[in-house]
Amino acid sequence: MTQLRISDIQETVECELARAVRTRLKATTVKNVTVCFSTERTQRKLMPLKEHQTKENAADYVPLENFRVRTLPVIAPIPAAMGNALASYVLCSLGSEPLDGSKREILKTKTHRKMTEEVKKWLADKNLDNTTFL
Repeated sequence: MTQLRISDIQETVECELARAVRTRLKATTVKNVTVCFSTERTQRKLMPLKEHQTKENAADYVPLENFRVRTLPVIAPIPAAMGNALASYVLCSLGSEPLDGSKREILKTKTHRKMTEEVKKWLADKNLDNTTFL
């Protein structure tokens, strides 16, 4: 399991991409970029050179200056989890509520049922089809 954090890009750790982006942002006037990142240290190593590449000309095949391609393990659900985390952050920001998962209470079945019935009643009062929303 990885620990995801949402904060300013200046607070990122263990992320080579964020480091490269921070370096490029220093040359601009852009400040306060909110990002989602994992604090987990990955096991990464350089990709092996291909047949036509040698140690002498390896720099000719880099995507960024001083940045040779590495093997970066990405677990398939992580990008989706990061997208969900950022969506939650945006919704909480729009609602002026802090995003703090540790304070969340588990919704009991009876409470959930009562809330669903109230929403259905509200939708009926507005003459809206509840199958669209529930």
